[in-house]
Amino acid sequence: MKNMEIIMLIGKSNKGKTASLTFVHEILVAYGAKTTLVKRIGSKDQRDFSSVLIYRGKKIRIFTMGDVGDKKSREELWEALNEKKYDFFICACNDDGHSEFIKKATQQPIEKTDAKTNACRRLAANWYDASRIIELLDKIIGKRRKA
Repeated sequence: MKNMEIIMLIGKSNKGKTASLTFVHEILVAYGAKTTLVKRIGSKDQRDFSSVLIYRGKKIRIFTMGDVGDKKSREELWEALNEKKYDFFICACNDDGHSEFIKKATQQPIEKTDAKTNACRRLAANWYDASRIIELLDKIIGKRRKA
């Protein structure tokens, strides 16, 4: 099927990976992406989601469940990664021993910016990480159009 680019945001549990990828989704929509699917994944008390968007003619899947400790979560991530129906797959990945997922990345994984101090710094770190992902996405799309 498609040569899917896999962009991963990696970091420790509960450090804002889902929040950063939520910002990626919101920024893409603000930039004109059309959302074709948004669904909650994981348990009801989690904020994780999966979405599919069309952005600049490319089909993008965002999958936020990065803390894949249980079997069901791990299976959901592998299933999503193996669908190969997308131009881009953007996901969170816990770096606590999940190297098999990290090896799937086609781009250098983006390390989650750590902001331990206060809510304002955490918010700024999440926006910063989201902007890094958007910049990488736009850079890759731009190279593909020139080729």
